[in-house]
This record gives sequence, C-alpha cells and structure tokens, in this order.
Amino acid sequence: MRGMSGNSQNIRPPRDLTARSVDRTDGDRTLHGIQLDWTVGDNSGADWPPPADWNEGSPSYPHDYEVWLNGGEITQTFHLDWSSEPGDWKSSCTHWVGLDPEPGAKYSVKMRARLEDDMWSAFTNEVSVSMDGSR
Repeated sequence: MRGMSGNSQNIRPPRDLTARSVDRTDGDRTLHGIQLDWTVGDNSGADWPPPADWNEGSPSYPHDYEVWLNGGEITQTFHLDWSSEPGDWKSSCTHWVGLDPEPGAKYSVKMRARLEDDMWSAFTNEVSVSMDGSR
C-alpha cells in the first residue's frame, strides 16, 4: 500500500503537534519556516530508547502527510522515509515547512496522514506559531 510501512492495520494518525518558527540559511539567504514535531505511534522523537513500536526500522507509521496553514489557505503534502539505523526514528515525526521570503506574522497549523486505502486521518490539534521572533 502506498504511504505505509509495516502492518497498515495498526497505522495511527499523528497527534500532539507542536510548531515553532525556525530560520535556515542557504549561503547569504535566510529561509523562513515552521518546524513541526509530532507523535506517531509510540514515537515522540526522543533520543533514547527506541520507541516500543519501532520494529527495527519498519514501524507502522504513515509516510505521507498533509500540512494545512491558515485553514487550508496554504497546503503542503510531503513524504517521509527513514532508515533502520539507530536514532533514525526521530526523522519519522518531524518536518520543516518553508515559507515566503516575507512570511506572515502568525500561522495556524494542523496536519493529517494518509492511511490505508489512501484515506486521510483526522487532523491533529491546530496550533499557532508567531513568526515575530524569526525576523
């Protein structure tokens, strides 16, 4: 099935979404964005030990996600892959959303995951992030 690994019958949607303003640099350019972190399955991105459902790199976590900013005014769909290397579980529950060179002052953010049979999960909690500190 597209967008899954492991046993799709146990796929659980993302939850406990957090967002914060994070800038990145590319040469002399500053890129404004929003860093998203969430919990999926037993995975909250902790350093150690591996999540109980990590299954040696083959967890039943979704790979395809959709982020909505400001109620769907801006949407982004993305795909996450990870290896079975130790610590790589952290990459299965984090994503950076790039914004315009002059971002808005504040964004509301929510996300959902593509589950089995190409169905979308319910949205996560909606969070707000202020971009004031990023400029």
